[in-house]
Amino acid sequence: MLRFFNKYLQLLCMCALLVSAGCKSEASPPAPTAVQEVEPALDEKGGPMNKENAVDSSGLASAPAPAPTPAPALATTKAVFITPKGRQSSFTCEIAQTPSERATGLMHRKTLAPTKGMVFVFPHPEEQMFWMKNTYIPLDMIFISSDGVVVGVVENARPLSLELRGVSTPSQFVVELAAFTAGKHGIKVGTKVGFDPPLPVVRR
Repeated sequence: MLRFFNKYLQLLCMCALLVSAGCKSEASPPAPTAVQEVEPALDEKGGPMNKENAVDSSGLASAPAPAPTPAPALATTKAVFITPKGRQSSFTCEIAQTPSERATGLMHRKTLAPTKGMVFVFPHPEEQMFWMKNTYIPLDMIFISSDGVVVGVVENARPLSLELRGVSTPSQFVVELAAFTAGKHGIKVGTKVGFDPPLPVVRR
C-alpha cells in the first residue's frame, strides 16, 4: 500500500511539471510599451504654434515689447545776442525749463547745427554748474544774468567729461551752442541777450 501511494505521488508531481511547462510555452510575449503620439500645438487659426504666436500662462498672446516713446519736442525761442560794439547774432534755442529737461539737456545728441542751441531756465540766479555726461557734442556755455547780460562764457566744453564747468558769477539762464560759436560771433562778458518769445518763469 505504501509503495502504491509513493508512485501516486510521483505521478502527481510529473503531471504538475508538465502543466507548468505547457503554461510557460503558451504565455504571450510581453506587450511592447505603448508610445503616445503628441500632436503639435496649433494656434487659433489651425497653424503650428511658435514663439511669435505662443500664449503665456495668463492666456494672453505674447507680443513684442513696444518701442520707447520719443520725448516730446521742446518749445523754442530765438536768442538774440548784441555785443557792446553792436554786432548782432541770433540762434533758435530749445527751452529746457523743467528739472528733468535741464538734467537731460543736449545729452545723446550727435549733431548740433551752427544756428541751433538750447537755453536752460532756472528759478533764480545762482552759480550754475554743468557737466558733459552723455553729451557727444563739444559746446560753448554762455551764462546770462536775470536782466539779460552775459556774465561768463565756457568755451569748447569737452564731450563726455564729468568735470564741472561754470563761472563764479550768478546766472539765471545758460545758452549752449556748438563749440567756438561764441568767439566766432564776438559773444563775451557784457553782451546783451534777448529772447523772442520771452522765456517762461519757472518755480523749480
